[in-house]
Amino acid sequence: MGNRPKIPWLGFLTDIGLWALVISEVGHDFTVFTLVNNFPKYLSDVLHYDLAENSLASSLPYLCQWIGGLIAGPLVDYTIKKKCITILASRRLVTSMGSVLPATFVLIGGYMGCNGPLVITMFAINLFFKGTVYAAMKVNHLDMSVHFAGILMAISNGLGALSGYVSPEVINVLAPNNTLEEWQNVFWVVWGAAFFSNLFYIFFSVAERRKWDYPPEEIDQYNKLQDEKKAAKEKKKQDKLEKKKKKAQDDAGPSA
Repeated sequence: MGNRPKIPWLGFLTDIGLWALVISEVGHDFTVFTLVNNFPKYLSDVLHYDLAENSLASSLPYLCQWIGGLIAGPLVDYTIKKKCITILASRRLVTSMGSVLPATFVLIGGYMGCNGPLVITMFAINLFFKGTVYAAMKVNHLDMSVHFAGILMAISNGLGALSGYVSPEVINVLAPNNTLEEWQNVFWVVWGAAFFSNLFYIFFSVAERRKWDYPPEEIDQYNKLQDEKKAAKEKKKQDKLEKKKKKAQDDAGPSA
């Protein structure tokens, strides 16, 4: 217990990668609270769909979310281990799949009128892709920290949960009469929240251990890793220049 590193609160606050994770979590949670928590109400009050007679169909989306999470985890691990994709690229790609794609399918469903089965299908596809975030943004904390991943999870989840207070107010303002047209506006707001929070994550997310995670006795390890990365980047740059030089010589042909 005495060797436990001190919590680097200032490092947390000034890390753009952590803020990218927090903003992505807020966007994700807002869409979950708005859509998942209110989907039964939307079916019954707006589409006048009988949930009692179609309980199996209305529960299908939640089963799809579970399946999406089960598939995404092993698939993401396999592609990373086979070096088909970097960890960072994987986190960004799969987070996008679990953020923008679901909101897009829900938006499409909002314009399908009162066709309950089609709307449920769109919502099922939404939650299938929503499940993939558990192999992306939801594990990004582990990429950033060895010692404080749990605290990072608490920060992002805690701030994300605050959107649960905003979501009902958004619905009350945009859909006071529970009409289809009003809910279409709600779906556009959800899509916007998903898109812009994901855009921030794409530009600023990180997937490597952060400097503040290294205690003083391990800082030499951090510096060594940075030197190795710098050397590898320089070598890659030199190799690229050599290839361009060789190509130019080949294109010029043998000298007279």
